[in-house]
Amino acid sequence: MKFSDALIQAERWVNEISGVERVAEGIENGEPCITVFVSSKGATRQLPDRLGPWRIVIQGLHTDRDGAP
Repeated sequence: MKFSDALIQAERWVNEISGVERVAEGIENGEPCITVFVSSKGATRQLPDRLGPWRIVIQGLHTDRDGAP
């Protein structure tokens, strides 16, 4: 799976998972990642840690992964 295909797949979460507000390409530790912006803990719990080989990084108001509130 190419990164661009994974990003397209992740963009579907905006319509499929309540609380997912936006999906964007990001960089973490010099590697491409998929950044998902959420507005609820419920959304955070429904997201995988990875999509293919790419890490999912969650940003937003409620991110009980990655050491945030």
